[in-house]
Amino acid sequence: MNRRSFLQSLPAAALAAAASPSLCAPAAPAACGSLAFVAPAAIDGPLARALMPPTGQPPLPQSARYKGLRFTGRQRIYSESIGADTWFPGWAADGSLYSSYTDGGVNDAQGRPIRANSQWEDPEGLHERWFRDLGITVRKDALTIQADKRTTQGHARLDGDDPFALRATPLPPFSRASDRYEGYYPCANLLHNDIWYYGGYYCHRWLNLHSVPITYELGGFGGFRISRDLGLTWQDSPHDDRSPLFPETGRCSGGAPIRMGTPHFVDFGRNLEHSPDGYAYLAGHGTYTADGIANWSSGDAVSLARIKPSPESINSPAAWEFFAGNSPEGPIWTSDFFRIAPVFEWPGGAGCVNITWQPALKRYFGFLCGGWADGDAGCYNLWGVESESPTGPWSTIASLRGPLGGQPYFVCMPGKFNHSADGKLILFYSANWRADRAGIPSWKNAQSPEGAYSLCVAEFELLD
Repeated sequence: MNRRSFLQSLPAAALAAAASPSLCAPAAPAACGSLAFVAPAAIDGPLARALMPPTGQPPLPQSARYKGLRFTGRQRIYSESIGADTWFPGWAADGSLYSSYTDGGVNDAQGRPIRANSQWEDPEGLHERWFRDLGITVRKDALTIQADKRTTQGHARLDGDDPFALRATPLPPFSRASDRYEGYYPCANLLHNDIWYYGGYYCHRWLNLHSVPITYELGGFGGFRISRDLGLTWQDSPHDDRSPLFPETGRCSGGAPIRMGTPHFVDFGRNLEHSPDGYAYLAGHGTYTADGIANWSSGDAVSLARIKPSPESINSPAAWEFFAGNSPEGPIWTSDFFRIAPVFEWPGGAGCVNITWQPALKRYFGFLCGGWADGDAGCYNLWGVESESPTGPWSTIASLRGPLGGQPYFVCMPGKFNHSADGKLILFYSANWRADRAGIPSWKNAQSPEGAYSLCVAEFELLD
């Protein structure tokens, strides 16, 4: 995928309301600005939906506590040493953050990039043609059966107590074959009792039911690799592209659409110290409708699972519980995956999700990507939500829309840097995996944080 300015333009109403730039829920749809969509012909219905980012207003109510976010002006892009994305750090007992990365490199002590690439290699850079049958892709009349199907996932340690002055040290990459899906990408990272659990998900380029090529429709979740020496050596997951941890393989392999896609652990601080019940919670995105959106960045719904983590339990399907809705007595948890229910939904807007518990503010904060329904480049939406419980009810803090939102993705809020009562939030993100899409206006705006295909860090302030 090699997905490559974040929050680069803000709603006009928000800019008029404050001297410094802020991100607020728009007072009316017009405040979001005009959107430009490019399609091959005059279209409507499901096909049109597949060729544009989500429209309309967030379905969750505005937060009673927070009215928006303001960029404070503090930011850092680590392009001098990092040219990769997919940063989802976990906080270890030694005080360092340990994270995945991929589709690029992180420089070692000698300045040499240690590279990872989580998709089938295509050294000639050829364009593919998609067919409904999985894996039938043509490169110069050669089927993908002849392609190199190994993928590589990177690991890195991030040292330092200042998020704007971190030191990144790459660790040995890990490689595995992915015969059924073109991509095998990092997602969930958990550091617990000095053990690193590292999850990966499968994805594939796919032609949907409306003949629209989808960049990385979600496939199954490949379970967890385990490291007992902080990433130097690994015990591989017993699950693979044929036998995922959760019983779903995705539309790109002939199954139902994914519901627990690109899952990420809820950040409870160091060693699950703020977990309310000793469980590790896992949040994923996908869709509950046959024709819904479930690609690497975009989705219709958020789902939730939990486990008491250990090397023995983490890859056992029977050890997992799934959120199945709320009742008057409280949240319903079940071991039956097929009873899983969405925590909240926004068609097209509830994409790749990361959730963090902020102990000083006693709130869960979530950040979700709303990319194009075909999984391709262009401007993305970014949706911020909050709740007192991981199972809800959730409410909207703010939403950046269409070309006003830039191209933020893989947005997360590391617990290590988010535990004070001052209302400041530190966000990690990546941007600009590919900036070109015909007809989409530039999102460059000097009053917003920059973005790059790297590890990016920006500070925001909650507006009461």
